[in-house]
Amino acid sequence: MNFPIRKITIIVASILIIAYLFANFWLYKKHSNLIFPISKDDPYYFFSDRLVGLQLNYEKIELNGTYGNTSACILPSDSEKNIWIIHLHGTNNLYYSESNLWRYKTWNNLGINILTINYITQEGGKQIASSEKMYQSALMAYNYLVTKSNVPYDHILVYGEGLGAYPASKLAKDMQIAGLILENGITSIQNFLKDLYPILAVSYLVEEQFNVESYIKEINVPTLFIYLERDDTYPTQHTQQLFEKSGSSEKKLVSLKDKSKDLKNKNIKTYQKALADFLKELKLRVI
Repeated sequence: MNFPIRKITIIVASILIIAYLFANFWLYKKHSNLIFPISKDDPYYFFSDRLVGLQLNYEKIELNGTYGNTSACILPSDSEKNIWIIHLHGTNNLYYSESNLWRYKTWNNLGINILTINYITQEGGKQIASSEKMYQSALMAYNYLVTKSNVPYDHILVYGEGLGAYPASKLAKDMQIAGLILENGITSIQNFLKDLYPILAVSYLVEEQFNVESYIKEINVPTLFIYLERDDTYPTQHTQQLFEKSGSSEKKLVSLKDKSKDLKNKNIKTYQKALADFLKELKLRVI
């Protein structure tokens, strides 16, 4: 009687072990696709039509650097004050994704000029998991404003969203800027994947990259942390952890009870006020 039970136990255990090994192998092979999905979005001309419908002016530009070239877009505001946001979005979309339009409209309403980019890693449809190329993309945007557009560094805000928190925080550490804004940023790739797959051997399978924690401790510029409590893309606790570990003496954490796609319809005024208050604290009030 004990023999069949033992045999069944061995079979079940073997299946579970095989399934666990397969899951780890899958994560090892596919983690780059999870972090850098192939970007599929509406054609650029749809983006252009929507900007016109939102009464937003725009200019498409190309950014060039030693690591490669990438496309970008400038959305100027009507304000006479020369305040700029460098928008570093997450890797799950492109700068002309529809999900970004409400941000652009909100920022323009605050009198902020926008430089939003695609990463070098995103050009050609297939993304490459390269933290350095993401950072170089951000650096090209910064250099474009400072050297080509003569924007004073203390008029530049850097906005990092999701995995965009990595190039944003590194740029804030390396360059002079007025302030940093992080929306649902991640602490690191390993921590992000550990939260998604807590039972898998992430530390042994995935190289540590995009370690925002290592930079946030050294950043001393005013920093606004925004996290959306119902966001299902990035773990919200990462933003709280980054806030706690931030080296800035002027930092603020704002919580919004929405998903990113719902924010434009529900708590947009709360979001806009958080940004307006941040500008006021920086003495960059433009409205």
